[in-house]
Amino acid sequence: MKHMMFSQRFKRPFQGRQAGTSLVELMIAASILAMIGSMSVTFFHRVDTADTEARAKANVISEITGLISTVDRDLKMRTIGTLTPLCSTGAAPCPTFTISRKVKTGVDGSGAAVYGDMNITYTNRCAQFPTMPDDSFILDKNKLDAMQGIGKSKSQISVCLVNSNVSCGKGYYSQMLITTPAGATGTPRYPRQTGNIAFFPDMGGANGTSGRKESYRKGAFAAAICGQSNTTSNNTDKVIIEAAYMSAEGNVIIDRREVIAPRGNVANIQILPN
Repeated sequence: MKHMMFSQRFKRPFQGRQAGTSLVELMIAASILAMIGSMSVTFFHRVDTADTEARAKANVISEITGLISTVDRDLKMRTIGTLTPLCSTGAAPCPTFTISRKVKTGVDGSGAAVYGDMNITYTNRCAQFPTMPDDSFILDKNKLDAMQGIGKSKSQISVCLVNSNVSCGKGYYSQMLITTPAGATGTPRYPRQTGNIAFFPDMGGANGTSGRKESYRKGAFAAAICGQSNTTSNNTDKVIIEAAYMSAEGNVIIDRREVIAPRGNVANIQILPN
């Protein structure tokens, strides 16, 4: 009897407690979930920004690769006998140059192709942003000089943009242009061509009418083309296209493509379009 009373005396205080979770346990669980949620948001934000940068880079590479291919085509079809240097400035970059090339204008009475000459002008202009983005999109001499401090010379970072973009003020961006004669027969096709003008990039606004408007962070927000002519040794012409886009960290990245072509060939053969 005494043993039973002793056992009941020590069991009684615990008989009213029910199974469940205490407030402290709930607070600990909530804290853990909050930490996991915070880390997940940070992780997915980084993934999203990295993906945006990767897409921007892919878009820029695709665009300028297509553009430099058309330049290469025009250089190969230059009119034999009129192959003067693209740039009168020699090795110094020139932001405007003209390529005189052969084009197919039709066929004669026997069905044979008829060819003529056409001048294609490459240049740059300052186009206006439809709405001004933040100051990180201002690409001027000061920013290019600051980029030089990374350990590269300014010429390694930019050859064309540093010459064409320094005159573009706030609210404007550098845009490259390809102009063909208006209403001409046999005009070659160019990427983003509207009428007799093709331009890149197209941010919309007063100077954007190609119908393909880039988001500021999804592609190039500035581009430029320039030529260089070697007149001392190998008689070659070089054309460079540069495009600037924004990294995930908000830094400007400049991608470049170039093509080098000799003025003429040993056999003096004229290359004609199909």
